Amino acid sequence: MVYEEKQYPKFLNLLLIILWLLSLLGAISISARGENPLGLLIALGLISLMLALFYRMLIRVEQNAILIVFGLGIIRKKIDLTGVDVNEFCVRKIPWWYGIGWKSDYQGNIFFCNKPGLGLGIKFKGSKHLLIINTKNLKALQDSIVKTRLLEKD
Repeated sequence: MVYEEKQYPKFLNLLLIILWLLSLLGAISISARGENPLGLLIALGLISLMLALFYRMLIRVEQNAILIVFGLGIIRKKIDLTGVDVNEFCVRKIPWWYGIGWKSDYQGNIFFCNKPGLGLGIKFKGSKHLLIINTKNLKALQDSIVKTRLLEKD
């Protein structure tokens, strides 16, 4: 492993935990009155699922690949770095409306983001599209990718 970064979307996690607690209190209150809290129990399950899937984003640069994992690891992507053009990195702004997750824009660029902000744009040889990864440390991620490519050539 050359580089690893964990990002936690604090606002989303806090919001989901508050919603989970409110749903739990509502379900307890409804069941104490002798009514069926099925709707709130379903909401608890969905909120728990969202927390499990998106509570963090892990970026790991290994020997010849980048591994991006969301939450517990159900959503994951391993990207081969053999075709990376080490001279074509750029910084891209990721707007807030892109949200959290793995998505592509109308130009064909692929985004992995956990929050709005800056992302490292990685260009592959023979492609006009970018792979953009939201990171706290742009330079360290870029250096680790270049390092893995140089180690492969040796």
